[in-house]
Amino acid sequence: PQVTVLTHFEKLEQCEKRIYNAYDRYNKAGINSFIKNDDEDQIFLELKLIKEKEISYMFCKKAIFFKKQ
Repeated sequence: PQVTVLTHFEKLEQCEKRIYNAYDRYNKAGINSFIKNDDEDQIFLELKLIKEKEISYMFCKKAIFFKKQ
């Protein structure tokens, strides 16, 4: 598996808003996307790319290793 940290947010609400916006954008583009809840009851976005046989996830999790510049 591959993990990519895309961006950082000061507040959880900012990240969740970004997930909902991405969900709307992907659905309008015809990409299978689903908003789900993890075991900590936080939302995440699941994208299923059928043709490429790939599944991607977008989470709002705290970065463990991050050097603020």
